[in-house]
Amino acid sequence: MLVLLVGALGLIACAEKSGEGDADTSEDGVHSAPAPAAAPAAETCGLGWGEDPTSFSGVEGTYGRAGTTPSGQMKTLTLTNVVKAAAHISSEGDAKLTEECGSTACAAIDVRASLLPSNAAMNPMLMLSANGFTQPRPDVRGAYNVLGLERAASGEIAKLCLYRLDTQQPTEPFVMRRQ
Repeated sequence: MLVLLVGALGLIACAEKSGEGDADTSEDGVHSAPAPAAAPAAETCGLGWGEDPTSFSGVEGTYGRAGTTPSGQMKTLTLTNVVKAAAHISSEGDAKLTEECGSTACAAIDVRASLLPSNAAMNPMLMLSANGFTQPRPDVRGAYNVLGLERAASGEIAKLCLYRLDTQQPTEPFVMRRQ
């Protein structure tokens, strides 16, 4: 048994030293470059996913969408200066939103974010507006139901499950992960 273990370790060491463990070798012995790492797959979520967002404490940070982002949809979101509020009271803060524009991301735009936690009157929401929410007609850049969230051991929000409401295009819930 010990001989087999030592022999297996020797084969692994030889493969690593020759580069065979991380590159392809053609029949003539020429090594090719290793394949690029695949982009993280989209993570799915839905109603009942994670914890009910009764508070958005620990939400400040940058979040990114894994997998392919449909054109015109949120790709990254950075939330800063969020006024911490008690449970069941909305919070507001600054945000930088980047959407997908074909094969590349659009330029990031500055928006205001309003976070409305879960309460008896309505579902939890994330609202984004280019001109704030005190204007008579806010320039809404996104209205999302927050279907759930996951927190890290530190208490920071690690993932948000969002569903876009303000579009006529069919949408699916998606996960935004802290980067």
